[in-house]
Amino acid sequence: MGRQVEFSAFEALSVLWSGFEPWQKVVIPVVLVMAVGMAAYRGFVERKDPEVKEAKRSGPFAYFGLGNDDLKLFLVGGGLFILMIVAAQFLVAI
Repeated sequence: MGRQVEFSAFEALSVLWSGFEPWQKVVIPVVLVMAVGMAAYRGFVERKDPEVKEAKRSGPFAYFGLGNDDLKLFLVGGGLFILMIVAAQFLVAI
């Protein structure tokens, strides 16, 4: 019979994470946080006012269900997040 190996999900993620380059370790969480924040914001706004749902569907990414507001939110949120990371790195370096 084969040898049984126990491998936890945490160990699997740790091995996967260790294979990324340092810049990827910054970019991946930033994109995930921005995407989740944008989805939560869109869900909250659209639930509050259904007319906003239709009005937002314009612009270059309308095919994907993204309006210009979403793109701005994604870019501004990402920029602020990256700025916070840079500021934290600067403070740690001092």
